[in-house]
Order: sequence, then structure tokens, then C-alpha cells
Amino acid sequence: MNDVDGDGVDDLAIGAPFWIEPGGWDGGRVCVYSGATGSLVWYQPSQGSQCRLGGSIARVGDVDGDGADDFAAKAPNLDTLANLYAGAAYVFSGKTGAILYTWIGDEDQLHLGECTSGIGDADADGVPDIIVGASADSYSSRSRGAAFLYSGKTGTLLQEWRGSIDSSEFGGALAPVGDLNGDGFDDALVAAPEATVAVSPPSR
Repeated sequence: MNDVDGDGVDDLAIGAPFWIEPGGWDGGRVCVYSGATGSLVWYQPSQGSQCRLGGSIARVGDVDGDGADDFAAKAPNLDTLANLYAGAAYVFSGKTGAILYTWIGDEDQLHLGECTSGIGDADADGVPDIIVGASADSYSSRSRGAAFLYSGKTGTLLQEWRGSIDSSEFGGALAPVGDLNGDGFDDALVAAPEATVAVSPPSR
């Protein structure tokens, strides 16, 4: 990430998904360290036991307009009162560690946040947006997966895509690709790493 503490040196965001917090085992945490001195700038603990916050961290750009890059972190095993392993994704201020957005899964075993990525400005409002994967989504069938695009400006859901192949884990990997089709909106690559697709041999 860029320089969040204003000392002229880029800093580091690091996740520790198996960190034991006072609230329980494997809660996890995310930390930002000074690139100049290695000292801890700030940290955020998990919101529950075994949610494994910080298993991956994605730089998403300056969402809150304070001049410092912000980032998204996953907590795919977060439990809610209604759903086991619903999962969650968080966007943190790179400068202060404040939680800017929280998105929590609404299905049992969804594992929302299994993957997160900045996408650039997908809705052309001048603020970078965030895409979040849920590779175990079972809305249509087991583990077809899903991906959700959220506004970096408001945190609202802009788009959602559901996998079409059973057990494909669509949304298990994500990447920004820029404006591929030249329509002025940034695009994203969404992978389905476990998909099995029949391929016809080439015709002679």
C-alpha cells in the first residue's frame, strides 16, 4: 500500500488469520506496519471466533478520499446468529484502520469474502469499487459460487453474478482488468477454478 502515516515511505498491510483474539480462537486480525521503521501503525481485531480475518488483503484504492490507499480483507468463516459460516468482507481505512464498510453473508455456508479485490471505478462515479467472491454460494446449487460488486462511494450492492456450473466455486479468484470493452467502466475477471466443462475436439 502507499504511504499511510505521512513519513514519505510506503507502508505494509498484513493479515494474521489464525491470530487468537480475546474473543476466541482463529479470529484473526489485520495490521499496518511502517515501511520506514517496521513499527505497528494500527491493527484491527476480528469480530468473532474462527472467522479468520485477514486471510487475504486486497488494495482497493482511496475509497474515503483522505489521500491514503484503503484495503479490503476477508473473514470467510464469520458466523451470524442466523447462518453458520456466512462470511464477511471489510473495507478498512489505510490511514486510521477505521472500518469503512462491512458486508456480511446472508446464507448458511456462504463464505462471503472468500476472495476480495479492488476493481477500479466500475460505475464511473470517481471512486474505486470493490468486488467480493463467495465461492461456496448455493443459491441455485451447491458451490456454484457468486461474486458481488459494491460501490466504494456508498457501500451499496451494484451488481451480482451467480455461477452456472455445479461445484465450480465461481468467485474463488478475482482480478481487475481495466476497461476491456472501452465503455468507460472498469471491468473484472471472475474465475471458477473448480469448473468442469466438456470441450469438443477441434474439427478437421
